[in-house]
Amino acid sequence: MSEPIKTGLSPQASYAAISIALLLPVLAWPLQSLHDGGLNPGAAYHNLWLMSAAALLICAVTADSILLYRPNSLWPFFASAWILLISMATSTALRLSSGALILALLFAAHALRSALRLWSDDKSWWLWLAWSRDSIASLSIFIWLFVLAGEQV
Repeated sequence: MSEPIKTGLSPQASYAAISIALLLPVLAWPLQSLHDGGLNPGAAYHNLWLMSAAALLICAVTADSILLYRPNSLWPFFASAWILLISMATSTALRLSSGALILALLFAAHALRSALRLWSDDKSWWLWLAWSRDSIASLSIFIWLFVLAGEQV
């Protein structure tokens, strides 16, 4: 059997790096619609932005549900239900004109999930990272909605 690849990164550093890499397009993608820099002006930047936000949300929900594992509990049922619910809501959001608003609300709901665990004094290493990532994503989507709406007036 082959040896696993050793990256030298801790699980915490890996989680943070992946979270940041997925969060950056959500934060910056709308800049392209403000100043396309010679790119295709007919490109649907809004749809691409929503797809990057949806990818972040699904990855975050899945990773956080796995990290939330609790032995001898109904964890698999609740984790599966949460992942399914968020996936279905995300799929619906991508098809609606108010999809960005719905995605922002879904990020807020997922941030609340981490916040409630932090409030109950859970010391899991990933909770602050998850709460920060999801809160920033939610807030940035809300802000970009206002900025982009102002550009279209």
